[in-house]
Amino acid sequence: MLIYKETIRFHGHEGPFLAIGYQAGLYAVNILNPEGIMDIECKVTVVPQKPFTCIIDGIQSSSCCTMGKGNLIVEKSTSNPPIIQFDNRKNGKSVRFKVKQDIFELAIKSKNLIKDAALLCKMKPEELFELCMNGH
Repeated sequence: MLIYKETIRFHGHEGPFLAIGYQAGLYAVNILNPEGIMDIECKVTVVPQKPFTCIIDGIQSSSCCTMGKGNLIVEKSTSNPPIIQFDNRKNGKSVRFKVKQDIFELAIKSKNLIKDAALLCKMKPEELFELCMNGH
């Protein structure tokens, strides 16, 4: 798991969708408590174009779910906001995040990517996402 500064370096620049993905991964790891790097799987449903897909790099950085390891699956969507599902393969727990509409609007209309990303990084999960949890 990378710290946010490393996530920015990995992605190439800072931005709201990167921050949203990073936060989703952090919250999922905290909730699902995986023991190993392959314990959780993530499915992201997103419109396949920038800036929406920047959410994927944030998720990869904070959750250890990656395209290369095959535990990050991207499903194309025709509508926004993005939906992110994490499943713990070992204990059956799962969490689903839907980016709240007001957060999505803030991200898409951002005039100051750095300032808005910093704001999103300080927010709590319930402020960013509609949460749905199942499992134990």
